[in-house]
Amino acid sequence: MDGKKQKVFITLNVLTLRRCKLVNETLLFTPGPVNVPFYFRDKKFPKMVLYIENQLKKAVGCKDGRAVLYTCSGTGALDAVATNLLSDKDKVLVIVGGGFGKRWYDICKFYDKNVIPFYVPFGKDINMQELEDTISSNNINVILSQHHETNSGQLHNVEAIGNIARRYNALFIVDAISSFLTDKFYMDKWNIGGCIISTQKGMRLDPGVAFLILNNRLIEHSKTVKKLNYYNNLDTYLSDYCLTRGHTPFTPPVNLVFDIWKFFWLSDVSVLNRIRAQKQLAERFRQALKELRLPLVMVSETPSNFLTALMIVNDKFSAVDLYEHLKKKNMFVSKVGQAHSPFMIDAEKRLFLVSHIGCDWTEHQKLLNEMRLFFDKRNKNKSSNRLNF
Repeated sequence: MDGKKQKVFITLNVLTLRRCKLVNETLLFTPGPVNVPFYFRDKKFPKMVLYIENQLKKAVGCKDGRAVLYTCSGTGALDAVATNLLSDKDKVLVIVGGGFGKRWYDICKFYDKNVIPFYVPFGKDINMQELEDTISSNNINVILSQHHETNSGQLHNVEAIGNIARRYNALFIVDAISSFLTDKFYMDKWNIGGCIISTQKGMRLDPGVAFLILNNRLIEHSKTVKKLNYYNNLDTYLSDYCLTRGHTPFTPPVNLVFDIWKFFWLSDVSVLNRIRAQKQLAERFRQALKELRLPLVMVSETPSNFLTALMIVNDKFSAVDLYEHLKKKNMFVSKVGQAHSPFMIDAEKRLFLVSHIGCDWTEHQKLLNEMRLFFDKRNKNKSSNRLNF
């Protein structure tokens, strides 16, 4: 950390204490919010927003264009795409490989968009020839896809989809929420016009902010679309007040924006090095799991570095029981219900997700041992397989 950042780090510590009400240097007699490090309509906050925007564009490989800050979850940004970027004349295709692809398709249908689904078998790679044939035969001019379908762990080949979009001059928008900072992603290089990210995944921060990053072509397209949502109206967010000066049109989550700024300002790790470290951890976990020879199979053909989706293949065991066993040890994996994985039979009983973003290798070891103990206990005779870390 250089000298300039060391000074800033000291200031950040003071501001963090102020957030905890241990320091009270700034007196806010404003209508709210209060008990925050600074007033969000003062000059400091807009500078932070513009700095964050610049860092985000670098991180996703978008040289031009803008990054819009929405106070919402990732689904709010999916909704913003439907209400701001899809006109009545657009012919839209949504790639549906799991629950989140289906959610984006459902959002488009809710707003009566001219949309068709392109279904991908759960956890499987996309058949690019079938996709291209569908795009060609239906005169598609907007493609929506997840980069990583979280329910199955499948990483879609958005580079190849971007090449297809280029051949048909179609706009391509990607939900990169659960692949941001865990898998390689290049907007300009891969012909991606827009992407969505949020704070609670690769940035490891609290939920509450989602970003819609758009290149200039997509911004121009948005000007032809009748906006259907007042709060997430892109015209408002791209006004001079927000675009040039860095303000937000409505009250933002000040503390969370402050945390995002800290994340980028204090980071000495490049995006590629973050992705390499994430890849090493995910692969190490999968290899160790393979050596245990538990009644589990990995769901995805091409897994993301973000998580491993696992399916129990023995009817004697249940993902619900495993979840409860781990819960007693103060460990949590993610149960996947039928609503999130509508294309997999008995998903709630068989499927669970292990994320690799929140814990280090030592903590992964503890999880692996507890998983082994769970299956050993229900087999009633201990397995001779022991994981040699």
